[in-house]
Amino acid sequence: MNTDDRKKLIFFIILGFLFLHAAYGIGTKSTIFPSLIFPGFSTSAKFVDKVELNALNMYAIENKNTFVLLDKDEFFSNIYYKYVNFLTKSIILHESGGPKKAASASAKKSFQEYAVKQLKQLYPNKKFDGILIVEGKKIYDIASNSADANIIDKHETYVWFTNDTQ
Repeated sequence: MNTDDRKKLIFFIILGFLFLHAAYGIGTKSTIFPSLIFPGFSTSAKFVDKVELNALNMYAIENKNTFVLLDKDEFFSNIYYKYVNFLTKSIILHESGGPKKAASASAKKSFQEYAVKQLKQLYPNKKFDGILIVEGKKIYDIASNSADANIIDKHETYVWFTNDTQ
């Protein structure tokens, strides 16, 4: 085997690997190796000092001036937790002047009825006027492993109960 034959063989082997990689994705799972050698090639999140996380707090409003912080796990205890974000985002969108549709109006009424029922279970001796949903971002400090208690870029949404739902 002479040098030209060896060059052709190596060329065809490389060409074959490139074809297999392009056609079947062989070798796509081995992206960890370049990231160990060259961290800039990594697709993982970069470590930074502080990270912004989404935050959502809910308060029950009593006498239009007293706020009671609600525990989301207790308040949404009989709803699958993966639907809680969708539900709260839908209510925020509806209350913020989004498109008013009959379906969203009935969803709002259903949420009001659900909220009144849950609040009566959690606080049987209190009568609430509505719910305040505060959505925003919290700053999490990786070095100290703690989150800031204050919510920044917050958006407040009030959901007032009507006489029909109470």
